[in-house]
Amino acid sequence: MTIRIAKKDDIPAIVQIHKQCVGLVNALVYPPYVINEWTTQITHNAVAEQFLNSKWIVIEEKCHIVGFAQYSLDSCELYQIQVLPSYEGLGYGKKLYLFFENDCRYRGCKLLRLNATLNAIGFYKKMGFREGGHVSFPLATTSCEMVRMIKRLS
Repeated sequence: MTIRIAKKDDIPAIVQIHKQCVGLVNALVYPPYVINEWTTQITHNAVAEQFLNSKWIVIEEKCHIVGFAQYSLDSCELYQIQVLPSYEGLGYGKKLYLFFENDCRYRGCKLLRLNATLNAIGFYKKMGFREGGHVSFPLATTSCEMVRMIKRLS
């Protein structure tokens, strides 16, 4: 397994993975109308725009992208980690998370932040985060309930 900085050529794989994760994993805890709206907002153009103001990494297995992460070193905030549902539970998400944390440590971050989907709270607690309250993440016409999480780095 290899982690590397994402390239624009990776955008189609990122979009496909993200849609699968929302459509299969997040759909277990969010209502269909939220999932439908959420997946329509995951587009090549949306990801390409986000490449301009955030850092993206991908994780590969045998030259095949199986997951990705998006974050900001300016705000020490993790925006998302997504791993193909068929690769969940195999350590890929943890490897992406540790890459993010190490990158933040190197940049001198003292406090990490993220908004966790309801199905990801347990994962982030295992990574050392604690809950900091509920947030409503806006979609086009509705919103998605998430939990604000923080972690202090020593």
